[in-house]
Amino acid sequence: VSDLKERVVAAKDAILQCQLFVVVLSAESILTSLVSDQLAFAEDKGKRIVPICLHSNVDGMGT
Repeated sequence: VSDLKERVVAAKDAILQCQLFVVVLSAESILTSLVSDQLAFAEDKGKRIVPICLHSNVDGMGT
């Protein structure tokens, strides 16, 4: 649990220091509270957000 807390704090510190927040989204990651919280935090801090969306099927190709 403390490892998770440390990772959350480190992620928030990194977001505070960045000029641009690039987030990679998948069908699974977008459902997690961790990703949602990080996106909300970045938005609240006025960070530019660039989402990269991964799809399991792009142009008929599998992952």
